[in-house]
Amino acid sequence: MIPFVRIKNEIDKEIKRLTERVLFAATKQEAISSLDELQRYAQEHQGHKKLQELIGVLKRNFDLLLTHFDNPGMSPYNNVLEGFNYIVKRRTRLMKGFKKPININKWLKLILTDWRFHYLKESQFEDRKNKSPLELASCKLPKIHNWIKYIYGNYRN
Repeated sequence: MIPFVRIKNEIDKEIKRLTERVLFAATKQEAISSLDELQRYAQEHQGHKKLQELIGVLKRNFDLLLTHFDNPGMSPYNNVLEGFNYIVKRRTRLMKGFKKPININKWLKLILTDWRFHYLKESQFEDRKNKSPLELASCKLPKIHNWIKYIYGNYRN
C-alpha cells in the first residue's frame, strides 16, 4: 500500500509542476509548449481522472489564461477579479427576495459602484496598495469616506 501512495504523490507533484509551467510561463510560446508537455504526460497516465479534467479546463480556458501576454502590465494572477466575483456572488444571493427587475438593476449598480471605490489593501503590487480601481485608472476622486452613502444621498431617483 505504501508504494502506491508514494507513486500517487509523485504523480500529483509532477502534475502540479507541469501545470505551474503552463500557467506561469515566461512567454506565450513557452506556455503552449508546456501545455503540449502536460497533454503528453496525461496520455501516459490515462487512468488519472483529475488530470483529464485539468487538461479539459486548461484547453477550454487557454486563450483566457494567455491574455496577460497580449496586454503588457497585466498580471497573470487573477486575484483582484476573483475578489470581485466573490463579493458579487455573496451580495447577489440577497436578490432572491427582490420582486421587481428595476430593484435588481439598482442593487447590481450599487454593488458595482461600491467595488469601484473599494481600496485594494492586500495587493502584491506595491503601487496598487491602498488605491481604488478608479484611482488606478487615474481618475481624480474627492476624499469622501462613505461613497455608497454619498451616492445614495445625492444621486438617488
